[in-house]
Parts: sequence; C-alpha cells; structure tokens
Amino acid sequence: MAYQRTKKVEERLAARELAILDAARQVFAERGYHGSAMREIASRAGVATGTLYLYFANKEALYVALLERLTSLVLQSIVAARSTRSGVLSKLEASITAAMMVFAENGDLARIVLVQAAGADPSFEDRLSQVHRALADFVRKDLEEALAAGVLPALDCEVAALAWVGTFYEVVMSWLRDGRPDPLQSSVPTLVAYNLRAIGART
Repeated sequence: MAYQRTKKVEERLAARELAILDAARQVFAERGYHGSAMREIASRAGVATGTLYLYFANKEALYVALLERLTSLVLQSIVAARSTRSGVLSKLEASITAAMMVFAENGDLARIVLVQAAGADPSFEDRLSQVHRALADFVRKDLEEALAAGVLPALDCEVAALAWVGTFYEVVMSWLRDGRPDPLQSSVPTLVAYNLRAIGART
C-alpha cells in the first residue's frame, strides 16, 4: 500500500519550507544574493544543509520562490483592494495603491528580487518578464472595460497597459536604488493622477 502523507505531515513540511524561505530572505538581505551561501541559509533556518537541498536545489530555486512570494502578495493585495471598489477607474486606482503598499512593506524582498539578483541567471529575467506581462494583461483588461464604458477616448489598450506598468516599475526601482520617493507610498497620488491623465480618463 502506497504511503500517503497525513495532513499533519503536510503542515509540518509546509512550515519548514516557509522557515527556509524566511531564512533565505534574511540572508540575501544581509549579504546580497551573490554573497549568500546555502550552508548559511540552512543554519539560519535550523535545518541540515542536506535537508535544505531536499526543498530547494540551489540559490536560483530560492530566488524563484521568493519572486513568486512577492508576486503572490501583490496580486492578493490587488484583488482584495479591488473588491471594495465599483467602477473600472476606481479599481485601477485601488490596484496601484495596493501594489505600492506591498512594496513599501516588503522593501527587503523587493530589493532581493529586483536589484540584488539582477543578471545572476538568464532565467531570472524571463521570470520577471512573465510577471510584467501578467500585470500588463491585468491592466489591459481594465482599460478595455473602461473603453467599452465610454470613460476613455480611443487608445491602444495594449500599449497603454505596458506604459502603466512601466511607470509603476520605474518609481519602485528609484525607491529601491536611491531611496526616492520617501516614503514610497507618497508617490501614489501623483502616479495615479499622471496615469489617468495619460490615458485621457474622463473621471
């Protein structure tokens, strides 16, 4: 009879994986992605190095897991914020506000994902491109809805969505690299107003 994991075992394994990711986040933040070692991450997580490799094959796998965690936090926050709004433009505003708050509250994780590991592996750029694409698709659907509702003039929703995500990304990167704007969330009113004007929104 094949072995089946119990719920208790699954919870224990999930808790250990979370502890490893938390340890990786701490070590990467302190030493940088390139200066971190799997051995130190294992020690920080309270597991043997061999056990760590059972969960994550290498630092690259840990990076991908951290990127997915940040992406999940952003998307969950956006969905929750949008659920309290009516009207597509209000939902767009809620989306960018929620995303900025996640980055502001997780600056160490954002720095690891967007700055420290940049160029470390070609697959990282592919992963980040996938995230950008997903966010742009999210915005594009909203813009298409707004266009259909008559609150936007004729425009290329694909290009406008890419530009919308691009302005958000540039503000976040400036904050991570140069500490401006400070605090990050102070940029939200200007960023929202700029993007709404750029797409010709009739509020």
